Amino acid sequence: MTCEYDNLEAKAAFSDLIDTIRLWAIEMDYVETEYEAEPLCTKKKIELLKRLGICEEVHDRLCDLSERVNVPDNEPVKDDKCDDDDCSCHQ
Repeated sequence: MTCEYDNLEAKAAFSDLIDTIRLWAIEMDYVETEYEAEPLCTKKKIELLKRLGICEEVHDRLCDLSERVNVPDNEPVKDDKCDDDDCSCHQ
């Protein structure tokens, strides 16, 4: 066993996914604000409503995906034991 993470790429992908969800939430807020500011019964209001629905669907799917890939392997290592004789990472 080495001190390096076996799934560093998976952890990076999970982190990127969480950051993407955060960015998408900001975009959703902008669309919602624009929707609320738009006068009733306009073509733009209808388009914004459709866009908001799509934003919510994408957000839900990203959240579902993040739950599926957030396996215990992606959690930080809590055990500082190392079986590698040449390990210097815990000094």
